[in-house]
Amino acid sequence: MGGIQNSVDPAAAADLDAWWVAVESGYVKTLAELAAKRPELIEAKGPTGCTALWLAMIREDTAMAQWLLENGANANRKGFGGASSFLGACSSGSWEMTQVFLPFADLAEKNDTGSTGLMQLVAYSEKNKSSATRAQWSALAARFDVEARNASGHSALSLAITFGDQFAVEGLLDHASASAEDWERAWTAAQVKGKTQKLDALLAHPKGESLRARLRVAIGTGEMQGSDFPKMAAVWAQEEAESLRGVIREAQPASDENRHETPALAIRRV
Repeated sequence: MGGIQNSVDPAAAADLDAWWVAVESGYVKTLAELAAKRPELIEAKGPTGCTALWLAMIREDTAMAQWLLENGANANRKGFGGASSFLGACSSGSWEMTQVFLPFADLAEKNDTGSTGLMQLVAYSEKNKSSATRAQWSALAARFDVEARNASGHSALSLAITFGDQFAVEGLLDHASASAEDWERAWTAAQVKGKTQKLDALLAHPKGESLRARLRVAIGTGEMQGSDFPKMAAVWAQEEAESLRGVIREAQPASDENRHETPALAIRRV
């Protein structure tokens, strides 16, 4: 460990001590004053090997993390446990903290198992009760390579289907391709674990059209309950309404001119 940590300058050592006190206390103003004198403090490591950015991420101190990133802290620097602060924020499942990191991070970064930040965030979204909406997940997915797969062959979408929440699945579907394995994974989760919401979201999406007949059969045989699929019920109701409108249109006269014409008027016109 080099730099200011090994400094024998009493003033530098005092500033380093003051830096860690400010980090622990969340005093961003003090950090700014110290960093103005000693910019190297931004990337300094403490006794446990953690940087200030890592500690801010762990404590979900978004104000401190924002200030550190804006002032040169490296979001992708490998640190405690070999992970970067950015990937740490994603694996923590904190949507708010992840948003702070996004403008400053290399989104292509992967951990030692080949997982991107998006993969880690979706994998913990259900467990951590993510506050993100469908639209927010969709916007986030647009910034990543959604087709990337980790060492286990999982994509962000397959992880969302297995571990994530419904909004994550719906948002990722706007950009990701669902493999046959992904569909089977969702179907199995619905059958075995009773998690029908994700399958409902998948099938209701335009990409799920080819597998809707399978759900009709499952509902007809009692394998699945129709009441568990409100999104698909809405899709089928819309399809039936459109079909009915088509029948009505076909039954109408060819033109408005003849719509209200009586047989007598028709004969007279001839």
